Amino acid sequence: MTLQKPKIAFALLGDISINSRALRQIHALAKHFHVIAFGFSTRKPQRQSADFGTLVHLEQPPIRGPRFFFAAHRQLTREYQNLDASLFHASDLYTLLASRKAAMSRAVPLTYDARELYAEVDSVRDKPLKQAFWRKIESIAIADCAHVFTVSESISTHIAKLHGVKSPTVIWNAPDLESQKPGNLDLKNIVQPLDGPIILHNGQIRRGRGCLNLVRAFKHTNNAALVFMGSGPLKTDAQQIARETKCADRVFFVDPVPPDQVVSATSTANIGVTLLENTCLNHALALPNKLFEYCAAGIPVLGSNLPEISRMIQTHEIGATVDPENIEDIGKKLLDLENAPDQLKHWSSRTAAFTETFGWKRASQAFLEPFLRLLKAGV
Repeated sequence: MTLQKPKIAFALLGDISINSRALRQIHALAKHFHVIAFGFSTRKPQRQSADFGTLVHLEQPPIRGPRFFFAAHRQLTREYQNLDASLFHASDLYTLLASRKAAMSRAVPLTYDARELYAEVDSVRDKPLKQAFWRKIESIAIADCAHVFTVSESISTHIAKLHGVKSPTVIWNAPDLESQKPGNLDLKNIVQPLDGPIILHNGQIRRGRGCLNLVRAFKHTNNAALVFMGSGPLKTDAQQIARETKCADRVFFVDPVPPDQVVSATSTANIGVTLLENTCLNHALALPNKLFEYCAAGIPVLGSNLPEISRMIQTHEIGATVDPENIEDIGKKLLDLENAPDQLKHWSSRTAAFTETFGWKRASQAFLEPFLRLLKAGV
């Protein structure tokens, strides 16, 4: 007789099918559990079988602000009413209250991934009432969590002090190399006939990520190419700046690739850029997935001189740091890198060891351990 796997309810206020962190965690859990994953998107609501268990698409509320949160909370609460699960996992703060209610009503464990400092994100900067609201929500629920995860040591320390709880387990935003596939995107073909280094920014082009300053600074380079792999609300502004600085023929914009092809596409660049600006505490303490993706692809990193990013880059010699708000500083550093092929090779040679230490293979073990312990599942 085959024993049924324990069921885990996994919830995220976002589209799980394109969320790389959620997908990595779900597939790790699926080796031992049946995962029922709930996500919100603009696609038609449906429930479908998946290789990890069950994927439920819920309708993303067509409103904004607190009403958006409460509408999503009510939807998830309804879905959970008759759900038989052995553990409820909130993959963000926005699904934590509904997950807590379901877990407590069944006397089963609750886990939580604090993937951001939610009361300190850029969108609530200078909005003390909203900050207090999210801080209160987290404070209410986090005390009832059997285990909490987060993305960096600094955020872990901050959460522990803020709420008086045990330091959350740090799960790095590293890609799962075993799930990566060869892709069709070769950036060298995109930038022809340029033959200088390809500088890549992977991810959304939005406020607080240094994208516009990167384009403004790019005029200081000579034969390099700058590629944005992603879209976002500031794409048009970035294109306009490229034209104004007479760099439009060396600045390229390509669509994002699926999460399982990111490493393949990234490996065709020469330098990866992550220029989070110090606009909020969440940014100041962040350790973005770009850094891990660039290293997994074997290319060095030009990163912000923020605490966690600087510590990783400098300690492991995988690249250089720069002030993301100083255009002249960025431009000088880009020009230096364009003319330093030996330095780039040295940093590239260090990325394999970095990925071995901070890759998903090791991080997945740290993620799985609490679930195996809480549900006493066999390894």
